[in-house]
Amino acid sequence: MAATTGTASQTRPYGAYVMLFLSCLFAGGNYVAAKYLGRELTPLTGAALRFGLAVSMLVPWVLVREGLPDRRSASRLPIVWFMGLTGIFGFNALLFIALQMTTATNASLITASAPMAVAILSVPLLRDRATPAQAIGIIVSFVGVVYLVAQGSLDNLLRMRFNLGDLLVIGAVLSFAVFNITGKRMVGAFSPAATMAWSFSAGVILLALTAPLEPGWQSLDRLSLTGILAIVYMAAVGTVANYVLWYAAMARVSATTASIFSNVIPLSTFVWASILLGERLTLYVLVSACVVLLGVYLTTRGAARVK
Repeated sequence: MAATTGTASQTRPYGAYVMLFLSCLFAGGNYVAAKYLGRELTPLTGAALRFGLAVSMLVPWVLVREGLPDRRSASRLPIVWFMGLTGIFGFNALLFIALQMTTATNASLITASAPMAVAILSVPLLRDRATPAQAIGIIVSFVGVVYLVAQGSLDNLLRMRFNLGDLLVIGAVLSFAVFNITGKRMVGAFSPAATMAWSFSAGVILLALTAPLEPGWQSLDRLSLTGILAIVYMAAVGTVANYVLWYAAMARVSATTASIFSNVIPLSTFVWASILLGERLTLYVLVSACVVLLGVYLTTRGAARVK
């Protein structure tokens, strides 16, 4: 995005766009790593390990470089902890429960609406209104993801059925939206690394309390080397690098523009899967990629004209 909310800019912050793109590329790798890890651990246990390891990396680094939050910043810690409640615990827990009741296809389709949820909630919470070009870009990108989820077939889309699990996915999407919007409000109060360190800490505590409710934690002592490498990737690259890059970019762009990049994640997942899992890239994936990237282009182009 070319500017933070409400400021004018004539140039596009290409550095921020690169950070957002890399963030989504790293996030796409999480799904492939999770596929390996899912053979050995249940989702909440895996999430608790992932974010727990991320916290063990981030917190010491933040303490050495920045120290403890000063009095003014400390007064905003409850807001950062709220980010952990919504974006770390809420999103993962709701999605985990939802996937027991609905299909991965339904979940993917609903999750693709996240940029629209961010754009809508940004109006009352951030006073950030999408330009016509941004709105068109969001819709175009959403259509691209829907085409991807439907595997290029209208019949596949029409045969989909929705249920209670889908409502929980909507709850997860709203949690993601609130997490992003709250993070935008924290720009300037904390560094991106500190924001993630303290929000992750709150989320990890809640995940650690709920993970023992599922049987996966009993398999920790039998993790294979592949499982360990998957956890390390998800923590170091798919979480620390991913989120820090995302929120460093958020300091220079609006929440609406940043959120549209999340639609790149399914595409990056397909690239990772084709490289590491041997999954074949089909025509509908390539068409979807073009449509999604067109939507991203329209959104960022519209953002550069915000006054």
